[in-house]
Amino acid sequence: TGTSTRWAATSTLGFSGGSLFTDGGATTYLTAVGDNLGIGTTSASEKLTVNGNINLLGNTAALNWNGDRILSASTTLNNYIFGQYAGDSITDGGNNIAIGYNALTSVDTGSGNVSIGTNAGLNNTLGSDNVFIGGGFTGYSNTEGTDNIFIGYAAGGNNTTGSGNVMIGNSAGNALVS
Repeated sequence: TGTSTRWAATSTLGFSGGSLFTDGGATTYLTAVGDNLGIGTTSASEKLTVNGNINLLGNTAALNWNGDRILSASTTLNNYIFGQYAGDSITDGGNNIAIGYNALTSVDTGSGNVSIGTNAGLNNTLGSDNVFIGGGFTGYSNTEGTDNIFIGYAAGGNNTTGSGNVMIGNSAGNALVS
């Protein structure tokens, strides 16, 4: 077996008479603003460069950008979310996949949905086992409908509670309101 060195900064960690890390209370941070931090590498090219895997702990782990969650995964509910505001309201729904800005934003307890595209499945709250693929407002009004497949820009946009529908194409099925 090999050996490894592990560093943990708990207050001030000094090097060569200077201070690399400073503890400002609950947060430990780099004090040299122009420097980069490397983990597993000696040649950090960005503010944080990681050579290896990153393990996010917790039942729901997330990556935020400017305070907005853009990537999250839930190991208890098996939801996988990528995009700003995507899946923001999920509380009990499981096995959902949302990719895109506002994708499945309102889903609460709905399960087994796949939503790909800007605003796809935006207002779906209780509906389950739906597929929303397309930009604009694909499946936009669907709130409780189940087992629907809407593919194309704004396809199925006016469906609210209808189930078992297949609508493919630009604005397909928008004349139908259910």
